[in-house]
Amino acid sequence: MKTDSDEISQFHIIRMLANGVTTVIYEATDQKRERKVALKVLNDEHREDRYQQQKIIHEAYLQSRIRDPHVVQVYDLIDQENSPCMVMEYVEGENLWQTYHRKPEFTDSVKQSIALQLVSGVRSIHAMDIVHCDLKPLNLLLSSGGNLKIIDFGEAFALESTEDSGWQKPEVVWASPLYMSPEQCRGEQPAKATDIYSIGIILYQLYTGQLPFYSEDPEEMLDFHCNRVPQPPHEIADLPDDIDRIIGECIRKNPQERYRDAGELFIALTKAYHQ
Repeated sequence: MKTDSDEISQFHIIRMLANGVTTVIYEATDQKRERKVALKVLNDEHREDRYQQQKIIHEAYLQSRIRDPHVVQVYDLIDQENSPCMVMEYVEGENLWQTYHRKPEFTDSVKQSIALQLVSGVRSIHAMDIVHCDLKPLNLLLSSGGNLKIIDFGEAFALESTEDSGWQKPEVVWASPLYMSPEQCRGEQPAKATDIYSIGIILYQLYTGQLPFYSEDPEEMLDFHCNRVPQPPHEIADLPDDIDRIIGECIRKNPQERYRDAGELFIALTKAYHQ
């Protein structure tokens, strides 16, 4: 594993930002361009794993296609000791999960800002016929100025098969059991409505301060998403009727009954907030 004094190409590593199951993310300085960046590399255990190498290349390819202020930009993909390294925009701030624990209640204006920024970013993802597949608070960065950025396209899925560039993802697209759609729980191929469900869970938590379902047992969580009807948000917290209705439509079990994509959801949210 790299240390703070190590160099990757023209990048000087400052500190580790995150250490996942297969990857590590570092804050670094791009010494050529004199700017901070985030570097995503495979950890030592997976550095020579061909599947994981192809996965991070695929992730960089999909994420680099998105040009939106609410999606973290990929600057480059470089080779580091025969293993890929993603060079990304660095965001000074924290993820939404950390914000929840630091400040569990938000003002109405902050809730509105987070909701619109999230859906606006996913709207751009869906416009490229890409499904994120792993939307959750841990993958939503909030800058010190309140700007939201979507990260981690490791589970992202291109709806056109040609976009996979010969690399085949597993049949089951896994995500966090707390935010997975029923169709993901059943091992079905994701669609844009899959992201809508995850957005609905995020908005439910944003407006009520709690998840619609919770269990420490992943199998039980999958069953909840598929079979349990959540308590309506308005029974837990005071929120506008239109927002209550929108959240309810996002988290319907049948994907055909949800908003078709984030563009449609963005229109509904904008109307609800500006009535």
